[in-house]
Amino acid sequence: MDQHAIQGLLQRLGNYLDELKILFQNASDQVLCHKESPKKWSLKEILGHLFDVELAFSYRLKKVMEENEPSYPTFDQDKWVEIHEYNHWDSLLLVNSLISLRRHLIFWLGRLKEHHWARVGIHPTIGRQSLQSIVESLSSHYEHHVQQIKERVNQ
Repeated sequence: MDQHAIQGLLQRLGNYLDELKILFQNASDQVLCHKESPKKWSLKEILGHLFDVELAFSYRLKKVMEENEPSYPTFDQDKWVEIHEYNHWDSLLLVNSLISLRRHLIFWLGRLKEHHWARVGIHPTIGRQSLQSIVESLSSHYEHHVQQIKERVNQ
């Protein structure tokens, strides 16, 4: 992966951070905690899920840098959302925590050398993943949920 592609991916990781903060600052708690159905997450729970994913993916990425082809665990996203009870969290604390973690990740990834992006880890269900593919997956996942949040806030 060349420097131009790395910078593009890092920029993509940074997209929507400020917009996400504004969405959560301006929405009422009633809107943020509303569940469209018992099995669907509220907006706060989606945000909490993004925070959980940021933690899990950061761990995976660091394992890939630390070891040769490490295996890393999956996690039960629904259980994590349930045990954290994100609807009871302060929205700005949660969004600022996510933003802080993401900025830390972007800074760290920006310091890696081109050859590091080809390092590989082993996901239990997906199999071999390069550091680059892990970051691309994280970015796509984040973009999907931010779009979901935007649509529901603007309903």
